[in-house]
Amino acid sequence: MMIQRIDLLHHAAEQGHLGVVRELVDRGADVNAPTFTKERTPLHYACMAGHLEVVQYLKDHGAAMEQEDRNRDTPLHYAARAGCLPIVQYLQEIGVNMYALDKYGDTPLHSAAASGDVALVTYLTGVYNNKIDQRDNTDMTPLHFAAITGQDKVVAYLVSVDKSIINLQDQDGDTALHLAARQGHEAVARCLLEAGADVTLTNAKNYTALMRAKRNPHSPVVKLLAEATSGQAVDHKRDNSVITSSAQPPSHT
Repeated sequence: MMIQRIDLLHHAAEQGHLGVVRELVDRGADVNAPTFTKERTPLHYACMAGHLEVVQYLKDHGAAMEQEDRNRDTPLHYAARAGCLPIVQYLQEIGVNMYALDKYGDTPLHSAAASGDVALVTYLTGVYNNKIDQRDNTDMTPLHFAAITGQDKVVAYLVSVDKSIINLQDQDGDTALHLAARQGHEAVARCLLEAGADVTLTNAKNYTALMRAKRNPHSPVVKLLAEATSGQAVDHKRDNSVITSSAQPPSHT
């Protein structure tokens, strides 16, 4: 019977049904019970769905506010990934660790950058005193996360805070421009070029951003980068080849 109560509490928290959450807790449901596979608590679900009142209720009834799931993501990571500024602000107010790292080395700022919420990213850069070059286990920065997920407004904000991050390379040698090109995110690529991204940089496989873009030859990014590359000191013969490697945005499930 307790397993059923746990399942119901997670579901009620995710759906924001505060009355149901209260009733289940009153009947003895464990507010810190993890799910079987991903080890998420009801608080994780409330944060990922943006239900501040449920988060506050769970906190007042003993929820562990920094509980990690299977991937060491805290409720703060989930709130940041969901782009939920009010919950992130609340969690900071009650003193949770704003610098928590998950098993991939991602900070809440990495998660927020992928959410596309500029207000949240702005808030967290203030929390981090504008030090936005944090690298995860694969050397990806929040800018890489924003670029690969197509968040052009976040990209524009991050490079306006610190232009020195624009050409940082991850463990594969990819810059934010490489990742935007690979995914076909024209608005992001244009933003990075306007901010001064170096189109001549090559990654660990000696690929330029243009070569990455050519995995999808119909992408408007190809034309954009070809124009930007014109006259630059790169191997144009190499850049006429089509790269077919696949790419996936960060996904920690």
